[in-house]
Amino acid sequence: MNIPYKVEVFDNQIDADMLKKVFEYAQNLTWHQQLIHSTPNQLTEYRPVDGSGAWVDAKRKFIESVAAGMHRSPLASDEGTLERDHFLIYLLWKKINKILGSRYEIAGYPEGMFHPGVPPDPLTPNLVPGWRVYLNATHSPLVWNSMGYVHRDNPNLQDDSSVTILCVLNDEWYPSWAGEFMIFPEDPEGTTGDHQQFHRKKNQQRRDFHIGWADRGQMISPVPGRVIVYDGRCLHKTLPRQCNTGPEDTPSIRVAFRARLKDNLG
Repeated sequence: MNIPYKVEVFDNQIDADMLKKVFEYAQNLTWHQQLIHSTPNQLTEYRPVDGSGAWVDAKRKFIESVAAGMHRSPLASDEGTLERDHFLIYLLWKKINKILGSRYEIAGYPEGMFHPGVPPDPLTPNLVPGWRVYLNATHSPLVWNSMGYVHRDNPNLQDDSSVTILCVLNDEWYPSWAGEFMIFPEDPEGTTGDHQQFHRKKNQQRRDFHIGWADRGQMISPVPGRVIVYDGRCLHKTLPRQCNTGPEDTPSIRVAFRARLKDNLG
């Protein structure tokens, strides 16, 4: 029972001024959250800059719907559309990729989203549209009841070149606020008996992945400015932010890049 895929963590690589600018930029974007148990499933949209209560109001709405997905803001299909549509986040991407030896291109396995819009046509030749750059935010323990389940970003276990790169945008966070990123070990022998047989909700992956015990995996805290690079095949989930500690309107915000090693783009 182990984690067979590569995980890297980088601290103190992104300067505070850039983090602050990107965090503030994110407040001006349109975010959405899927209300899963409403009838029919609905999408609530808002802009955090319209008031600090935006996160809280969205939380109230999904309490009424029983459960909901993470707060999200989709951004781009590839590096070209990111540069064109969200230049500041493009600069952050270039900084992160330089830290990683400029080995990656935004061409990884795209993220599926419940969203009325469609991903823009990529400027990268031969790349299909898909949300490969997006913002995630965790705000409430109730996300645990819905989309906070163990999954893989890339279900193709033969693909060893696709990664997800996360950057924590918050400039203030504390251990008691939680919101950790949890990587679970593989359990090929099936010793835990967990092979996703309980994933019965409409939007949950159910691909018979055998999941090991969390205490044999790896927990990564949302340290401000931290960059996390992990193989998209890793079994993982994001733990909820504890709203009973700290300001109620402060979610944990991360920008995600679905990338691929440049040597494997052909």
